[in-house]
Parts: sequence; structure tokens; C-alpha cells
Amino acid sequence: MPTGSERTVWGMGDGSTLPVVDTPNGRLSGLTCWENYMPLTRFYLYSQGVDIWTAPTLATGDGWIAAMRHIALEGRCYVIGVNPCVHVDQIPTGFPHRDRVWRTEHDAEWVEPGNSVIIDPTGKVLAGPARHEETILYADVDLAAVRAARRYFDPVGHYHRPDIFQLSVDTRPVPGRRAYGNFEVRFRFRIEF
Repeated sequence: MPTGSERTVWGMGDGSTLPVVDTPNGRLSGLTCWENYMPLTRFYLYSQGVDIWTAPTLATGDGWIAAMRHIALEGRCYVIGVNPCVHVDQIPTGFPHRDRVWRTEHDAEWVEPGNSVIIDPTGKVLAGPARHEETILYADVDLAAVRAARRYFDPVGHYHRPDIFQLSVDTRPVPGRRAYGNFEVRFRFRIEF
């Protein structure tokens, strides 16, 4: 879902673009940027049994870290928040309007200050937040901790009151509707087990 001015460039996706992927090391999914603020979308992915949630974004600050901790607690899953870290020196001097690319009123040296973090299913920060440095975050992921946390509180089990609440999700592809127009957005990160 494009946010704010992104809507002038990118279109809306459809329900077929909400996968949860089985891997030998757990079920992987997540949302991009402010899509993470969409409670029904999160609920749908939780209901698919996501163990490791990924959240690539440009969002900075402690508010974003609080949102990532909330998702870990709410979904009882690991959360990997991925934020770019770009120093002004990394922008070529010949880049058009180079002096207007970053937010100088906030941080004169960093175009994107980073904010990557790894959080466990209880909301505990395991690594990060990494800011103002290029680094790789590491944390051990124990899927038994996901199962244990969900035995205590399962957001899509009996605790969500399925006797009175239901979520309907249309996962059919809509011809001609692609998220992000003709662009393919890729974030590169590695999860080692």
C-alpha cells in the first residue's frame, strides 16, 4: 500500500501479494514500511503462522522501534526491521541537487541514518537498533520460543474471539494491478540458522 506521496508513483497491489513462505527454518513474511501499521493485514499474516516477520522501511526513530516491538508481541514472532544506512559521502558529488537529497535539519551527515533491529517474540530487543553505522545485526532465532509465546497468547487463536470476529481476505490476483507499478522492490538481507 503506497503511503503519502508514494501514491503519485506506485499503484495498489492486491491480496495475492501477501505471502507467507515456508522455509526449513520457519515461516517467513512481513510488510513494507508503513504497511506494518495496518492491523487487519498483520492479523491475516499472523493467521498464516508467520514465525519471522520482516519489515524493510525508511522509518527512523524510537517510534518505529516501538512499532516493531509491538508486532513481535502481538504476533508472537521474531521481527527483523531493516533500514538503510547511507552517509552523505556515499552520494556522488556530481549527483543532481545533491545538497537537497537529505534532511539537513535533522542530520547533516546521514541521508538515511539506519534503524535496523531484531526483536524476539516477547518484545525483547536482541540486536540494534543500529544507527549511524554500517553493520550487520545477528541474533539467534529459536522457533520453540515462538511456539511457547503463542501458547501463552495466540492473537489468531481463541484469544481473538473467533465466535464474534471474522476476517475476510480476497487473495485473488487482480489483472492489471501490481503493487509499485512496474518497479520491483528488493531488499537484501540474510538470515542464518
